[in-house]
Amino acid sequence: MVPEPVQAPDFEIDAGLALQGAREFGGLVEFKGRCTFCHGIGALAAGWAPDLRDSQIVLSATAFANVVRRRSRVNRGIPGFPDLTDS
Repeated sequence: MVPEPVQAPDFEIDAGLALQGAREFGGLVEFKGRCTFCHGIGALAAGWAPDLRDSQIVLSATAFANVVRRRSRVNRGIPGFPDLTDS
């Protein structure tokens, strides 16, 4: 089953932040990334970890911070990255 990407019609992409996020996530030649190993290049997961294209967590800054920075799912094998900031 192919994940259905979440819809966020009011979301506006900031090109600079999107590039920075892509570098942090991984998949770009110049940066190894943090997330690609488990979640796949372009978030196209291959079963090792959840496919993030249909995750509601990415639409909530609070939920994202809880998982990624505050390690709320470390018991499920998701490492935390407390050094990441909102910027």
